[in-house]
Amino acid sequence: MRKEDIIHSLHKLADEDDIQILGSSRNAMYIYDNEDGKEITYTFQRSKTGLAKHIHISKRIPRKYRPNKQKLVAYLLALPNDVLLTLNEVWFLWDEDDYEMMTDYHDVDSAWSEWLYGEDELGKMWFDQNTVIINMQNIVNSALEEEYEDYKMGIHSHFESDLQEQTAITVVHEIRHCMMDTNIILPEDEYPLDLASEENVEAFAREWVQFHGYNIF
Repeated sequence: MRKEDIIHSLHKLADEDDIQILGSSRNAMYIYDNEDGKEITYTFQRSKTGLAKHIHISKRIPRKYRPNKQKLVAYLLALPNDVLLTLNEVWFLWDEDDYEMMTDYHDVDSAWSEWLYGEDELGKMWFDQNTVIINMQNIVNSALEEEYEDYKMGIHSHFESDLQEQTAITVVHEIRHCMMDTNIILPEDEYPLDLASEENVEAFAREWVQFHGYNIF
């Protein structure tokens, strides 16, 4: 979406009282969505420095399983700009203490951490915060299970590549969800509603990783 089209669409919604425009800068517009009762920041063009400030990687994640922030930023900036337009933050977490730390950071009720901490979920899109959460411990456990299955079948282990690939797929998957679910001005002719389905979001993520690799560690 072009900057001019974004600004025009948001002002039109404001005229219809669907949103409130809270402010703007050279590179962003800040709105309040009256229907969903939350703030959304539309960032017209991401920069390395700007995006890096919105990525949080827990030091509780063992170093060998911890994504490299610089590589991750470069990887995400290769995504189409529309995909990143309403993304607020990306959090890479390890355990329940990390989830509590994140909800404290956002100054929300601690009960959120229990809901966000999915027992087996690899990632989640926190709709109210336009934020993507990656559960690295669950991704590691999933890769270890695949390694064990390979071992039982006499197949050479691909643990490291499986871990990196699954991490990249999960990140792109949840960011795609953020785009489809939180950008209230997406043109439906370009992004039909069915693209928001779990199946289509996963297909987008896997296709992206297939063609762009997963060099984020």
